[in-house]
Amino acid sequence: SPPPPSPPPPSSPPPSSLSASPPLPSTQNVCAALVLPAVSLSATSASLHGYYPLVSNTDSLAELYPSPRSSSIVVKALLLPAGGLISSDGLGGVGKLPMKSYSQGSRGAASHAILVQTPHVRTNMATLALLVQCYDAFGHSDVSSANIEISASLDDASDQTVTAYQLRGPSTAAWTRRYYVTIPLGWFTAASEEGSTATISATLVEGGVQTADFLVYGMPSWFTNSIAPASIAAFMTSDIAGNTPAQTMRLDDTFYLQLYANTGGAQMSTFEVKIVEDTSVCQVLPVSGAPSSTYTGPVQGEMSGTYSTEALNRVQNPIDTTAYFT
Repeated sequence: SPPPPSPPPPSSPPPSSLSASPPLPSTQNVCAALVLPAVSLSATSASLHGYYPLVSNTDSLAELYPSPRSSSIVVKALLLPAGGLISSDGLGGVGKLPMKSYSQGSRGAASHAILVQTPHVRTNMATLALLVQCYDAFGHSDVSSANIEISASLDDASDQTVTAYQLRGPSTAAWTRRYYVTIPLGWFTAASEEGSTATISATLVEGGVQTADFLVYGMPSWFTNSIAPASIAAFMTSDIAGNTPAQTMRLDDTFYLQLYANTGGAQMSTFEVKIVEDTSVCQVLPVSGAPSSTYTGPVQGEMSGTYSTEALNRVQNPIDTTAYFT
């Protein structure tokens, strides 16, 4: 019999469901360069107040002259072409560009000037007043601060330090200082009756000294003279107690006429003193109402209380009806 048939040859393995792709050559991925727009400056102000862009660098500002007081400028970052971003005060942020505002305030005092407001000081006008005007380095009279030391001096008298002051000027520009001090009695004792020269010195600690002179009039001799025997003395004072002599007076000043009598040792039970005033120069003050050249009645004054009956009255002269006396 013939030989049995040979077994079939083995079949090839089934193909894989995923076939591998042929290898690709290796490459390196690189991002394109990021292009940012140039940033420049934008400044807004009424006149830029002396600041201008540099020709060599428009991203910065140069100073042409010092900013005047109260000037202001707003500086912003600027991107061109613009769009989508807003300026915000500060360093900026997402969707914002930086912006900064600047305002020039008052500067400190660099110089000063003085004016003695009371060139003549007397016993009844004992206030010394001094006007001081300060300026900053550019001549503006509104300064942020001023440290001023003021003293007044007179030969044979203790120096006086002046610290009290008030601001003078319009409500929106009260920049002038008015310094004042009351001169002590010792100055009037040291000064001559004809007037002695005193000096006031104002030192600006930040720089500069200014000095000025004024006159101090000493105690008048008539105020210290004793009353002659058997006589009446009269003198004017600025106080009702009679302690401060009134050497001179201004319009509408009030003064007191002090009357003293020396009886020479005699006892008196009754006496009368008549005072006739020039009504074009001064007038006695009535107890009530306004003074008048034809007023009659009680007048203001102080009596000693020594006598049982004391009166201060202005009466009409019974003989010459155009005349009056107190």
